Amino acid sequence: MSEGKRLIAGELALEIAFREGSINEANLRAQLRAVETIRANLRYIHLTAHLEMMRVLTEAQVKQYSELRGYAR
Repeated sequence: MSEGKRLIAGELALEIAFREGSINEANLRAQLRAVETIRANLRYIHLTAHLEMMRVLTEAQVKQYSELRGYAR
């Protein structure tokens, strides 16, 4: 399962647990920790893709990429 799908599933599990009243403080902390680990993994994947782009683009493309992303001033 992709990290994005895992994140959505984790958030949905939290919502269902609250809706059903089956959550307590102990498993709330565990579920939040699991969801945030997935979120961190997804962010890592996202930001790693940006780093990889810098290795394959030409200097002019990097400049345009930065401008389009709002980083160039």
